[in-house]
Order: sequence, then C-alpha cells, then structure tokens
Amino acid sequence: MNRYIFIILLFGLSCGQKENQEQKGTTEEKTETLVAARVKLESFNDIDGTRTKLSTVGIGELGKWRDDEMGGFMSITNYYTFGENELNNLAYYLESDNSDYVTTLKLVLNINNKSEKGQALNKLTEVAEKTFKVLNLDFPGELQKAIKKEKPLIIDGDNFTSELKLEKSKIDTWTIKITTKK
Repeated sequence: MNRYIFIILLFGLSCGQKENQEQKGTTEEKTETLVAARVKLESFNDIDGTRTKLSTVGIGELGKWRDDEMGGFMSITNYYTFGENELNNLAYYLESDNSDYVTTLKLVLNINNKSEKGQALNKLTEVAEKTFKVLNLDFPGELQKAIKKEKPLIIDGDNFTSELKLEKSKIDTWTIKITTKK
C-alpha cells in the first residue's frame, strides 16, 4: 500500500512540473507579445513626450491620447487663431492606428482671410520650424522653399516622410504632414 501512495505522489509531482513548464512557456509567449511595437521616428514612440514637446511650440496644448472611435487613436489641439479678426488658424493632429505610438503628425493651417495669406504662410513656416526642432528633426530647406513658393512637396527620408499639400475651397488649407516609417 505504501508503494501505491509513493507512486501516486510521484505521478502527482511529475504532472505538476509539466503544468509549471507549460505555464512558463505561456508566460514567456505573453511577455513577447506585450513588448510594444516601435516605429522608426523615435520621438513618435513616446506619445506623452511628443504631446508635451509639441504643446510648448505655442499653438496650444495637445489633448489626451484617445480612441478616435473609428479604429484609430488621436490627440489634437484647439484651433490657434491669429491675424486680423483672428480669422486664420493652426492646429496639430496626432494620429495612429496603434495605441502604442504616433504614426502621423499634421500641422494644419486654414487661411480664411486671403488678404493675409503671406502672413499666414510665414506663421506656418515659423511653427513648422519649431515643430521639427522640438522633435529633434532637421527642418528641410526644401519644405521652407515650397511653403514660400506655395508648391506641394513630398520628401521621403530614411525614418519618415514629410509632405506639404494644399486643399482649396472657400478657404485655403495647408497641411504639413510628418509620417513615420515602421
């Protein structure tokens, strides 16, 4: 009878070790999947840091990083108004399809008073330069020239793409978009 108890105890310990090994394997797998994905533009991997840095540029504080309820995540500023009667405005939009990092930064200028277009484009250039600086990125000379010439532009870099585009309607909307590579 003692032999049967010994065999049962031995069998029980053996099964327990097997369960432990299976659980360890599962834990290791979970640990691997918990490591956040990263993007090439290093500052975009630190969402709160990016929000804080951009909030110092002077066009407003970025809101909290949140679900946009359309399958993505975002943080935006209120419109920063300037010019005569404060008809022109600027805003930041941070966007991503992943909660762990930013994929796109948009700096959007709306020119509602076309007689102030030159002043508005100068303001866009000034804010764009500050934006690149706080993100520790070199401000491309081609981008500055394209704003001055009012010409769309795409610059494909190693870690990110910069784009300047214009949408015309009753207002002119200029967008500088920085998109990280994955």
